[in-house]
Amino acid sequence: MRSILTLLFVLLSGPAFAKDPVLKSGFQECISQSIDANTPVIECVSEAHAQCTAYEPGSPAELVCYRSAKSEWGVLLKDLLASFSDQPEDLQEVVRIEAKYTLLRNLMNCDLANELSLIGRDADPQDQLRHAKCEALASAASLTEVLIKSGTVVRN
Repeated sequence: MRSILTLLFVLLSGPAFAKDPVLKSGFQECISQSIDANTPVIECVSEAHAQCTAYEPGSPAELVCYRSAKSEWGVLLKDLLASFSDQPEDLQEVVRIEAKYTLLRNLMNCDLANELSLIGRDADPQDQLRHAKCEALASAASLTEVLIKSGTVVRN
């Protein structure tokens, strides 16, 4: 299990963490409230990424911010998996497998979109930013899916 957690961390790692976290706190609460209100949970991700949208669009700072956000989502996912350490081994394995393949699927969709967008043209600096935004969103979506599937986010 430790090797899978390491793999997840490596997949989600980006640049070193900024001094202050990029993501706003309260994500799980936001997800629970959105589910209860039957509203899109994407608003929770947008709120969590608010710091990144404050930068000048296309700037290097915006790119670094989204890469840091991706890393922070990875830490949150790793922490979520660790929170199941007191549960039966079978449940731990199910959550670990779900997390692994959810994350891989979502990140592969970013790679697919990136490769398709490059057909017939050379890469430009905006491609890196689009890919970083996609990976941050994919990582947030992965955490959200695992939170919901694992029952960690509970409806009120």
